[in-house]
Order: sequence, then structure tokens, then C-alpha cells
Amino acid sequence: MFSVTSPAICPAIQQWEASALAFDAVKKFLELSISLETDSLADGAHPTYLATRIDFVLEPLRTTLTQQVSQLHSKLSQMRNMMLPYVHRLPEEVLSRISMHAIYDPLDLVDHLDPISMERCVINTYRALHNLLGVCTRWRKAILGQGALWSFVPLFDRLELPVDFKSTTEFIVDKTTGMGLHLTADLRNAPNNLSVFSRYISRFDAITLVTPSAHIIPDILGMFTSQNGPETSALSCLSVYRTHGDFNWFYREDYAFQSISEAKSFNQLVKQMSLIQMRNVPLYWSELTFSNRLTRLCLQEVNLGYDTDFGHLLNGLSSAIQLRELKFIKLRTAKPESFPDPTPSQIWLPHLQSFLVQDLHLNTLRLLLLNIKSRSHRLSLVFTRQSIRFLFRSGVVSRDNDISIICELLESTPVHALLLDVESLDADYILSPRELRQLMVSVPSLETLWVNMWDLDDRYCEALQSAGELSHGTFPSLVNLYFTCVDLSHPMAFKNMVNSHSDSLRLVTLGGSSGLITRGKVHWISPQGDSELVTWLRENVPKFKKTGRNFGPPEFRKILWELW
Repeated sequence: MFSVTSPAICPAIQQWEASALAFDAVKKFLELSISLETDSLADGAHPTYLATRIDFVLEPLRTTLTQQVSQLHSKLSQMRNMMLPYVHRLPEEVLSRISMHAIYDPLDLVDHLDPISMERCVINTYRALHNLLGVCTRWRKAILGQGALWSFVPLFDRLELPVDFKSTTEFIVDKTTGMGLHLTADLRNAPNNLSVFSRYISRFDAITLVTPSAHIIPDILGMFTSQNGPETSALSCLSVYRTHGDFNWFYREDYAFQSISEAKSFNQLVKQMSLIQMRNVPLYWSELTFSNRLTRLCLQEVNLGYDTDFGHLLNGLSSAIQLRELKFIKLRTAKPESFPDPTPSQIWLPHLQSFLVQDLHLNTLRLLLLNIKSRSHRLSLVFTRQSIRFLFRSGVVSRDNDISIICELLESTPVHALLLDVESLDADYILSPRELRQLMVSVPSLETLWVNMWDLDDRYCEALQSAGELSHGTFPSLVNLYFTCVDLSHPMAFKNMVNSHSDSLRLVTLGGSSGLITRGKVHWISPQGDSELVTWLRENVPKFKKTGRNFGPPEFRKILWELW
């Protein structure tokens, strides 16, 4: 530690303090200046001569002395500030972590769901960088020395590009020497300034593209395929989100790649990807194959064609033996009305760890669960009304099917987290109490149950209850119970249900709508903090939380459209 006092003053400080005696001369100069008029006139000096001499001294005094005093004040203040704050004694790696947290402060769930949040996130990132640069010299040096903070290269057409856009891009590239660049593009129209990036194509290892038009996709990806082929590119992460257009059915003119050559180039590009996420992008999915580089795949709001086309896509996934994270959200496949169901072929993914499935129709869900196999992945399933209905090519949706169909599938598929989502307070129940009970018995490995927008009367509470004679079969040992927008019309039945899981239960949450799964506002009256039920939960559950709009449990946070 540094000591405030020192028994021996170093020569440099002695010399500096001695020079401060110049202030005595300045003080003497001030006293003589005050009495100059009286004394000089008394000595017979002419007023004009006195004024001339004052001008002679005053001009250099104002320009030289003022400037030197300002420099002196600035230098000493800077030196003092560098000596006192602990920030100047912190190692570079600690400063680096602090700046990362300050700049990449997590956004709210609502922001993540917003299609234009990527643009806002990048703008906020550079605004935070600008603010930190102005804190002090130490921070400025630390920020400019971290290439990772400057790796995002923005390309937006909602904002007018600066005149020096090219030099700005070159500045970013210079600060990230030896590091990969991330192109973040939010475009409504075909870009006309892509030539700025042509020199740096080999530096980009990630693309995030948000656009309302599928036809802009080839303009961006073409930079990485048109010159020397995708094999010369360092690109390994690809994220594309088409924000407009119905994803249920695509027509030929809707597809992103209209020519055979474009489609082939894209297929080659896909093979070098380690991370892919696509949302509402019209492609010929059945023609894609993946490589053993792929570790993460997310497909969301995509129409894959017939069930047989989905089967071809899954077969193409069989080569992705390093895949660790898989997300299929709101995919659409059509069940052929006059042909038999496609024969499942088991796809073995030995390294799969996280598997999220949300809002799939029964025909799609069946094909998926019968095909995907791994050693020990954790499956999070969002169960909606579509989960018990078939979707046909005509767009017709079948009536609710027997719950036994889905239960039979789940019995051979370990499910670790289950979200029962009615999606609307005005909607009818998805399942009857008997069907809910049957569903729960079919997932004995379940650890987390989330119930959203449900009237949990005494019958449904009993269906969720794990207790002696009520248990027919193996009931799951629940660890986490999440309830959002539920009507607890029978508090005693709810308490009995919670108590029945006391041997395994660790956490119970209760709250209104979650921005993770519900976009609009929902009129739901939350139990008050001092209500009898809330008090009982706090006293009888190892951990209880009241949740709000930002509720997003870890088992389902992958629902978020991630920005990378």
C-alpha cells in the first residue's frame, strides 16, 4: 500500500515545492500593480507614458500567464486524480471486465423481443463507449486497448450514415487488429455502400441481419460467396431475421435465393457455420446439410414444407455431431392428407446438451421427437394447443387429438422443463384435468413446470398433486413451480398441491404476464404482498418469489431471440 506521509521528501518534490515560491513574486507583483497609479504619478510620470507601459506588460500577461496557469491547473489536477482513485491501481484485466459490464448491460426481456432491438443495442453500445472514453485518461486508454469492444460494425439505413463512414469503419478495423469483426445490419432497402467492407471480408466471422425483405439477404451474404467462394471466408456465425411476411406458407417468389447458383453458394456457406439462427426466412430447407462444425442451431417461425421435407432437414442435421444447442420455435410443417406419415430415422447427436421446442403442431412434434436422440440432453418443451393438433397443407388444423398420442411420445423422451401455455386468458382449457394428469405422468423426469394463463381450480390442482392414492404411475419430482397469470380460485387446493411436492420442491414463483412469452399487456390482478396465500408460500416453501414482466426462468430463457 502507498503511504500518505514519507519521512524523506524526494528531491523532485523538494524542487517542485521550491518553485512554488514564484507565487510570492506574483503576490508582490499584484501589490505593486494596485499602488502603481498612485506611486508613479507621485513620482511625476506622465499618464500617457504609464498607459503605454501597462499595455506593454498586460498583453503578454494575458496570453502567456493565463495559458500557463491553465496548463498548470490541468496537469496537476490530472496527476492528482491519477494518484488517488483506485481505478488507476487496478490491473488491466479487472478494468476490462468492469468496462464489459458497463457497456453490455443486459436489456430487458421486452427489448430482446423487439425486432429492432439489435439496432438499438449497437447504438447503446457505442454511446456507452463514447461516455467511458470521456471519464479519464486511464479509462480512455483501457477502452481503446480492448479490441473486443470495437468488433461490431454497424450498417443501418434507418439512420443517416456519417460523411466519414469509411474512416469510421477503418477506425473500428484498426482497433480490432487480429480479432474477428461482427457485421450488424438492419436494412429495409438494398444497401449501396457495401464496397466499404470489401477490403475486410476476410476479417468478418459473424453476421447479424435484420430485414423486412428476403431479397436483401443475398445482397449481404453475396459478399462472402461471390468473390473467392465461402471457403476463403472466416465467417462462422450467421443470424438472419426477416421481420415482415407470413411465415406459414411461402411462394416461389418469396424465397431468398431465386437462382440455383445463389442457393448452392448459400448451401456451401452453411456448411462452414458453427452457429446458425434463422427466423422467418424462406429457404429450401430440405436441401440444406450441415457440417460437424455446427454447435448451435435455432430455427424460428419457419415454414419447412411437408413433414417429409422436415425429415430431409433432420437427416441433413445428422452430420452435425458436435451440435450442443438446438432450438425449434414455432416451425410449420404440413401433414400429407393422402400419404402415410414419413418413417422416422433416428438422428444421433452425441454432444447435444440443450434442446428447446416451442409451439409445434403435433405432426411436426411427433417427427421431431421420434428422430432426435442423444445421450443426455435437457429438453425444454413449450406445450400449447398446437401440440395436440395436426396441420395440413391446405392450412386446415385438425381437432384436438387424443392426449395419448403425445403422452406415448413423451414417455420415451426425457423432458426436464415443461411450459403449459394457454396463450390467452379468454381461451378454453388446452387439457381437461384428467388429460393434464395423464400428461404429467408421462414425463417422470420433469423438474420444472411453468403454468401460464390457467384457471387452477381444485380439479386442476389435484391433477398436479403428487400424493399416494392419487398417483397412478410415476409422477415427476418437481423442483421448480412457476405460475404466471393463473387464477387460484381454490387456495386450499393450491396449498395441498404445493405441499405434495415438499420433498423435492425448491422454488415457487407467482406473478403476472412474462414478456418472454406474452407480448401484449394482460389484465391480471396479482396477489398482494401481504395476502394470506403469499404469506403462506413464503413460510412453507424453501424459496418463493413474486415475478413481474421481466420474468424469464433459466430453463426457458433460450426462447429469446439472441443478438450474439
